[in-house]
Order: sequence, then structure tokens, then C-alpha cells
Amino acid sequence: MILDSPRLYVKLNKFKRTLDNAIRIIKETDVKLIIYEHHLPREPRFRERTKEVWNLAKKLNKNIITAAEFLGKKQIVLLSEE
Repeated sequence: MILDSPRLYVKLNKFKRTLDNAIRIIKETDVKLIIYEHHLPREPRFRERTKEVWNLAKKLNKNIITAAEFLGKKQIVLLSEE
């Protein structure tokens, strides 16, 4: 499944909703691979800020990767931490 990732600069309630939706997909579907599209990796701490999603997927033996990882490319963060 290719999933449009949450933008980390949206309002907190919208960001939480996108995480809840990803968690629901992980729990309620039999999808084994989720490829997060381009928004999420633009922020240096994206894995930390979405760790609940990554941890649940690991626990349920599902794989989440970024589009760059799927293509075998190095993950490049586009925005600074400022």
C-alpha cells in the first residue's frame, strides 16, 4: 500500500488523525507493506514523531518504509530542524 504520509507541520489535531488512520490500517487490514510517500521524511525527526505507527507495524509483523527506502535510495531530509 502506498500511503500519503502526514505532514508534520499541520495542526496537531489533523496530524493525530493521520496517525490514527495509519494505525487503523495496520490493525484492520492484512496489508504487509506500507510505503510512506513524500511528506513525512521532510522532517528530521519523522520516525520519532510517528514512532507509535512504526512500533505497531513491527509488533504485527508489517513493514513500513519510505518511498526512498523502497527505491533503494538514501533517505534525504529536506527541511532543517529549525
